[in-house]
Amino acid sequence: MFALFLRNPVCLTTAFTTHTFAATRTIMATATIVTTRYELLKDIELKSFEMDARSFKASELWKSKPVLVLVTRRPGCQFCREEAKELAARRDLIQNKLGVDMVSVIHERLGQEEFNENFWKGTMYWDEKKAFYLALGGGRFRMGGLTTFLKPSVWINYARNKKRGVAGNFKGDGRYLGGMLIMRPGDAGPSYEYREQVFGDSPPLDVVLRACRDLSDQRNDPEVSRLVDEEIERVVAEREKRDPEAEAPVCEMRRERQEGKERNLEVEASACEMPKRER
Repeated sequence: MFALFLRNPVCLTTAFTTHTFAATRTIMATATIVTTRYELLKDIELKSFEMDARSFKASELWKSKPVLVLVTRRPGCQFCREEAKELAARRDLIQNKLGVDMVSVIHERLGQEEFNENFWKGTMYWDEKKAFYLALGGGRFRMGGLTTFLKPSVWINYARNKKRGVAGNFKGDGRYLGGMLIMRPGDAGPSYEYREQVFGDSPPLDVVLRACRDLSDQRNDPEVSRLVDEEIERVVAEREKRDPEAEAPVCEMRRERQEGKERNLEVEASACEMPKRER
């Protein structure tokens, strides 16, 4: 098994997590329990990246309309760039059709311009005090480090990212785990949250689209609803197409085990066919 891991670093991790991921996707697709406290969010100080940067409270973002807040771990991170690119590709649907604003917050300025120009292509704010990251942890920072790379899911995320061809760099501080919040208008608090557990985690896009539609004033518009349903179908189809490839290493392990069993059976059969005097 270790030799197989060396040939394909995703094989062993996939073997241990395939069934768990399937169950997790089912849970995430049906319900999300929001535990992030609104009092930790409303007074967060944000700054814009313009020359005449202004400071304001985060609650201004969702004062009159719903907002998707992407809490980005590190602008140079290839996983963060991948997630931003996937969401940006659906900005017309989420922001223009459904009326849910999309913003990204980061805790450092390093790499912001490249991240926004090439991947997010939208509105970004500076969370200098890392308050969004603190809120997602319930008042404590959730940290990732070198030991995170020992987790099977990281290697599966890496394989997915590698296939999509989104590159990154190692500049900046990527220890503070991020996530996503979808905020209701006013002071009603978040309707959806996702906490990054390991490097490369991201919320399922179909779940995000449903959560945005649920908050949208256009949710009963037949045309808008049709567009959302079609995009959800595409997202799910892409994921289902990708999953069998992720499970290929598991199939290889099963095949090797099966070949081993067949060889054992052949030996046993040969032994049964030997004359009794030769035994």
